[in-house]
Amino acid sequence: MSWVAETTKAWVDRVAAAFEAWLPGIDARLARNNLGPTATAIGGALWQIDAKLEKVARDRFVHLADEEALERHGADFALPRKPPVAASGTVICVSTEAVTIAAGAILRRADGTRYRTLAAASIGGAGRLTIEVRAVDTGAAANAAAGSGLVALSGVDGEAAFTVDAAGLVGGEEIEEKESYRARLLERLAFPPQGGTTSDYWRWARSVPGCSECFVWPRRGGVGRVALFPVFDGTRPDGIPTAADLAAVREAVEAEAPDGALITVSAFTPVRVDVTVPGLVPTSRALRETIAADLANLFAAVSRVAGEADAHPSFPMRATPFAFSRSWIEEVVSRASGEARHAPVVPTADIVLAPGERAVLGNVGFTA
Repeated sequence: MSWVAETTKAWVDRVAAAFEAWLPGIDARLARNNLGPTATAIGGALWQIDAKLEKVARDRFVHLADEEALERHGADFALPRKPPVAASGTVICVSTEAVTIAAGAILRRADGTRYRTLAAASIGGAGRLTIEVRAVDTGAAANAAAGSGLVALSGVDGEAAFTVDAAGLVGGEEIEEKESYRARLLERLAFPPQGGTTSDYWRWARSVPGCSECFVWPRRGGVGRVALFPVFDGTRPDGIPTAADLAAVREAVEAEAPDGALITVSAFTPVRVDVTVPGLVPTSRALRETIAADLANLFAAVSRVAGEADAHPSFPMRATPFAFSRSWIEEVVSRASGEARHAPVVPTADIVLAPGERAVLGNVGFTA
């Protein structure tokens, strides 16, 4: 039975009632009575104890614990919170004269966000070069879109213009959100370590910042082999990991995996699913935007990397044969807030995926 603290007033009333029970003829609730303030003081102290006991009772359980207690649970399992990460990427330098860029040179975005170059570079005259940079501070705010302009603050000798390349500056993340961390701790309880089972590889991969999901294909290619397909929804376009992401996952997994395990870490092949909604009523822009957002959430939530592993109810993270049902798309459109009716959507059939493929949302269109 859960512990629920009583209110302060309830405790004050209980103390006042106790005074009246033990001192017959006394009214502890009169305004001009020293028993009233005494009951208030004692009741308030008892409420503090009661509230503390309620917190202790809640913090015993991962699913109820507050943020501080969650981190204590994580320490018990040697499962820390994912740390914040600095954005990184490539910047293009264009110059009309000789330019020398020192390692550690500081570039600044218009809003004051600063980036540090990771290596020295130079150009002997007019031309262009690319340099790798990383944000000085961690967090998602330092992510930058392609074409964003930067100016040199220090470490650059010569005049040059700096712009973010087509891939953008990406990977910046805040410290792991509380509920995401809670979910990982609950998963740790549901899937305790077993020395290299499917759930172990899944958990090791998802310890990497940004890795939201990972699908595991055990024995792909033979006994002792494991294929991993990490997903980076929310931090990478369509959740597709970069080469650096794959290397980070491999490093994290190999640090924990049994000796002799042959591990492959691969990016999934995206299968873009264009959705067309005909005959939508009403045709308001707000409704169309709601449907598009709901479809994006649907694909992120239920889309899986297909594989040929044997399905097992204890290992939902396995890469098993998978088809993305068109009925899920139809349901999302039908349940959109404000939707009155629509004709059958396109696609008109389920999307059957080949091994290593994952369905991602393509273009969303609306026709009369």
